[in-house]
Amino acid sequence: MRDIRQSKNQPELEKSLGGLNTAFTAVTGELDVAIGNVANPGDKEHLQKIRSLAVEYHNHASEIGKSQLKIFEITRSGTNAPPTGPRHLRTFCCRRR
Repeated sequence: MRDIRQSKNQPELEKSLGGLNTAFTAVTGELDVAIGNVANPGDKEHLQKIRSLAVEYHNHASEIGKSQLKIFEITRSGTNAPPTGPRHLRTFCCRRR
């Protein structure tokens, strides 16, 4: 999750999100196998709880990634926008006809 939050640009963020998805797939796959092979009900319940926490973590990290992508889009589109602010408003409002 730290890689997602500290991404400095969109390609870096997409790489981090790809790593998150790969890790999530591997972890849940291994947990599913372990849950199927465990005989003790207490152990099975514990593994199911771990899996549900992994799903929750993945969901929240993905949401943070989506928000970060949106921020990159906004800042990229904002750099192409015409300048605004009090100085530009003054020249626009106060120019003589």
